[in-house]
Amino acid sequence: MKAKLAIALVVLAALAAPGFARAGTVTDWNRTMIAGLEAAHVAPQPSSRIGAIVQTSVFDAVNGIDRRYASYRVQPAAAPGASRAAAAASAAYTALVALIPTEKPLFDQQLAATMAEISDNPSEPGQSVRRGLDWGKTVATAILAWRATDGLTAVLPPYVPGTPLVIGSRRRRCLGRRCFASLRA
Repeated sequence: MKAKLAIALVVLAALAAPGFARAGTVTDWNRTMIAGLEAAHVAPQPSSRIGAIVQTSVFDAVNGIDRRYASYRVQPAAAPGASRAAAAASAAYTALVALIPTEKPLFDQQLAATMAEISDNPSEPGQSVRRGLDWGKTVATAILAWRATDGLTAVLPPYVPGTPLVIGSRRRRCLGRRCFASLRA
């Protein structure tokens, strides 16, 4: 009796699993992101920004379906029944293709693998998968638009020693015999 119950639970879990954004889907896309960063020879600082954008997109896409946590940027508005795994994959794919376009073939390959995993017929996915793909793309596009104005590409004027700072003026402060310049906001 216990063996039949255990088998039934395993089968039930296996049937229910494709509808969830399991850790494997997100982990697979994390690995793909890292492979893309390495292949494109992206430096550490831009890599961390890319990772933040991708992970924010994935989080808000999945959370927009689950609605378990406060969203980071995009308010939950996914269509009912949207696939979490499809939303996570679509959000990662959309962000990565926009941020590392030279590695699009790698991202296309991972998207095809994800679709084969979550859909019986990847060329004609079901409504749940289509809704998830659409929602993930919507979220990633919103995150990319938001981060486009984060000042990363701002051209700053060159620093010339001895010129006053824009944010305030300097004043001299002394502690005993040690003096230093501080900013007055």
